[in-house]
Amino acid sequence: MSATEAAQASPSLVIVEASAPEEWESDAAALMADTLEKIYPGKIERVSRDEAPDGGLKIYLGQPPEGIETCGLEGVDPDGFALIGPRIWQPRVGPRRTPFRVARRPRMHEPEWIAVVGASPLGTYYGSAWLLREHYGVQWLFPGEDGLDLPTVEPPLLPRDRGVIEPSFIHRRLGHDHGEPYKSWRLLNGLNNRFQINHNLHKLTEPEVFAAHPEWQSYARGKKQTRVTSTGVQPNLVSTGYREYIADRVRAHWEGHPDDPGVSLGITDSVSFDETEQTRVVVEPFTYFRNRPNYSDLVFGFTNAVAVRLFEDEEFGDRFADKSLSQLAYYYAEEVPDIELHPQIIPWLTSDRAQWFDPNYRSEDEALIRRWSRMGLNMIGTWDYYEGIPFFIPRYYPTLIAESIKYLHAHDGRGFFAEGIANPGIDDPKYWLAAQLLWDVDQDPERLQEEFFQRCYKASAVPMRRFFDLCEQAWMDQPPPGSWIKYFTSPSQAELFPPELCKRMRACLDEAMSMAESDLVRRRIERVSASFRVAEVASERYEQWKTLAAQAHVSPGEKAAFEKGFEPLNAVIKDKWKRSMGLYFLLYSDPTDRGAAPPEGATKILDEDFESLMVPDGRIVASTYPGYTLENQGERKWMLNMRHTQDLRIEQASGSAYATGEGLRIEGGSYYRMLTELEVTPGTDLYLRAWVRGRVSGETQVFLQLALLDADGKMYNAWNIDALSLGEHDWLPLTVKAHAGQNIPRVQVGFIIMNQAPGDWIDVDDIVLYQGLPEPN
Repeated sequence: MSATEAAQASPSLVIVEASAPEEWESDAAALMADTLEKIYPGKIERVSRDEAPDGGLKIYLGQPPEGIETCGLEGVDPDGFALIGPRIWQPRVGPRRTPFRVARRPRMHEPEWIAVVGASPLGTYYGSAWLLREHYGVQWLFPGEDGLDLPTVEPPLLPRDRGVIEPSFIHRRLGHDHGEPYKSWRLLNGLNNRFQINHNLHKLTEPEVFAAHPEWQSYARGKKQTRVTSTGVQPNLVSTGYREYIADRVRAHWEGHPDDPGVSLGITDSVSFDETEQTRVVVEPFTYFRNRPNYSDLVFGFTNAVAVRLFEDEEFGDRFADKSLSQLAYYYAEEVPDIELHPQIIPWLTSDRAQWFDPNYRSEDEALIRRWSRMGLNMIGTWDYYEGIPFFIPRYYPTLIAESIKYLHAHDGRGFFAEGIANPGIDDPKYWLAAQLLWDVDQDPERLQEEFFQRCYKASAVPMRRFFDLCEQAWMDQPPPGSWIKYFTSPSQAELFPPELCKRMRACLDEAMSMAESDLVRRRIERVSASFRVAEVASERYEQWKTLAAQAHVSPGEKAAFEKGFEPLNAVIKDKWKRSMGLYFLLYSDPTDRGAAPPEGATKILDEDFESLMVPDGRIVASTYPGYTLENQGERKWMLNMRHTQDLRIEQASGSAYATGEGLRIEGGSYYRMLTELEVTPGTDLYLRAWVRGRVSGETQVFLQLALLDADGKMYNAWNIDALSLGEHDWLPLTVKAHAGQNIPRVQVGFIIMNQAPGDWIDVDDIVLYQGLPEPN
């Protein structure tokens, strides 16, 4: 072989694995070699340390070349890494500038090389992915093969970057999507999942042990709660025995898993707490935050007691000095407590910062972050809400994402989690932007966005950026107030994307498609287009529905036209979209039976005229809140569920000195539900009607429901509903028709109000249910 042939056959760059590499280090070498081979075909070779050639350009992973000592990684975050080279250098990249020294051999004619050495094997993997992104110009824009974007011009084979690089946030997690390709995408963009931060208290509580200790059990909803479940009533958080038990459970976990940095004591996903005197003295008299009662002293008092037991008790000494306990500053416990907290507690501030479009919400949220940052804790975390699905509209707000991440970091936020299932295509730039900022918060978000659109859409970048700018403008221009995950279940989210706007946005996508110069870019645009079709169909259906939902009578022609809109919407509710309550609400909320008569020969089997007193003394307000559930109210034995809010007000006209309406008036209802069950004759037609009036705005939902129950109590057709649209309404007859099959001996009648906006009110009166004649044999 000639010298020229030998030179052409030899690799241009060698990837050198560490000796006896751990799994993450091997993965780092595979990632580096496989990715660079796509950029420099035929020029890359991956070898073990023993096989490394003497000459040529090399990237060492996990260990520097023989004879090179490293120091300065002590105290560096485990996800951090050092870029080491043969030259003297000064650290100049990354959010944290850490001094670092390289012991070098005397420079002669040594070959060029660089080493990526992680503070942990995983740190080496993150370093490899970082180098591919920052030097070689590789980007993983979204999960899946089409999300990989390679540079169009070959960069230099070896970078000149040197230094110690650490992430800005030590906990960086986005989304609920599990498995591939989401797992790989997160790692390649520097995300992790270091701490356990979920609702976890029910998992720590062994059912048989809890059942054997009545003093640990809460009294709520009219009875002792003998189990702790993921969405059930909280255990008795003031019980000394229960606190000691949980501390022992955490200690046992750490003894069995010494590398686990923290355990979550996250409360259950419920707003029901113990209602006995020992709990009430902690939370009363009530104060309020975001219109909700403040239980922070109760929740964090419990957490602090466990922390003191683990971190200050002489029995344990300093065995757990490097550990932490996580607790959710969630819903009723968002506010800072009035007690001093152990510094090893990590509060996770649950807030939907998409609501920062509302200046008042933003100001309130920023003030809350500042209060938590002054608590003297080792760190604070945040639990944000980046939901795409179940929203059917684009929920896109990159400016708020960037500003909130930077604000959190400036106020000691070092842990970040955003829950959500990404809306494919629509959420791609949102998640990518957040991932880049969580690794390096000092980056310019506008430059990052421009990079995303140029890299993802190439020649089609301008119309695609215009499409996403319209998405952001629609979100930011919505009327206040902001509220927690606003529109999560409400079809009125379609108000933000009316058909006229959807047409403008579709024109952007059409223009982008016409400008696309490759099949890859066309597939990327179609990814956005397919998700946007759901919003378009839902927007059309919403306009049709809200017109009829404001009427007292619907004509046969209007009914026929409305029924034609069912199938197009039903066709898009598939895969992850089956999680969308807003879509199902639009699909099944049916106002077309208003004005129809009951079945011929029908018998009235429910007649609720609200003449008998249904609420205590005819009035419920925050100061007289009776608890989450009231059983057997009125002659029909209704069950009333209601969440405690500062603005809650329920008044009954009959027998009440406070009444301002007729029937029952509800204001400030975060969640209000009245239910009753009745026996019916199988094989009969049913006709349910309630007269309702009031003001409905924002994300408020008001609907009448008729659910069918079989002999075992299993519910069928829970979406038999009729609802009010937004607006001011005089008396309207919400009407639901259904057929009780031969397996249906009972029904459940429900009247439900959710997320009442300030100033909204509802009167409900004369709820009647008719049963028709049985089917002939």
